[in-house]
Amino acid sequence: RSQMMTVLRAVQTQSGANLLCENGLLKALIDCTYIDLRPNYSVVALDSSLMNTDHFSIASATNDRLKLVTIQYHELLIPILQILVSLFVCFRKDGSVLNQIIVQQVVEFVNVHQILLANILKDVYLGPSLSVYSLEEIHWTTSLIFNLQTTSFWSNNSAPTFSSGAIPGAEYVED
Repeated sequence: RSQMMTVLRAVQTQSGANLLCENGLLKALIDCTYIDLRPNYSVVALDSSLMNTDHFSIASATNDRLKLVTIQYHELLIPILQILVSLFVCFRKDGSVLNQIIVQQVVEFVNVHQILLANILKDVYLGPSLSVYSLEEIHWTTSLIFNLQTTSFWSNNSAPTFSSGAIPGAEYVED
C-alpha cells in the first residue's frame, strides 16, 4: 500500500510520470491479474437474519474475513485507478509520442480489465446496498473513462475500439 502511494505521488509530477512510464509502469498495471479478483461487495454486509441463529459466530468470522479482503483489495485498486487518471492530467493536451504511447497503453489496460471495469460500473444498480468502496471505485472508473474519451490524442487518431466492441455489461438497462 505504501509503495502504491509513493508511485501515486511520483506520477503526479511531469518528471515522475515520465520516469515511471519510461520504466514500464503501465505494462506492469496491464499485466496485474490481482485486480481482476474483485470481491463481491454486496456479500460483505452481514445478513441480519443470521444474527438470531447458532451459526452467528461462524457467519461473523466469515464476514470479518470478507471485510478484510475487501479493504485490502480496495486499498490497492483505488491507487491504480488514480495513477491512470493522474497520467492524463500530467499529459493533457500534450501531443508528444510519449503521450500517444500512454493513451495506447491505457486503452490496452481497459481492454485487458474490461470485465472488472464493467462490474464496477454495474455496482450502480445495487441501490441502497451500494458501499462506500463501490462509490469510490465508480468515481475513479468513470473519471478514467471520461479522461480517456476526452484526451487530445483522438483529434489525430480514430477513437479507441475495445476487444469486444464495447465494455460488456455497459449497455443501457431499463428499470
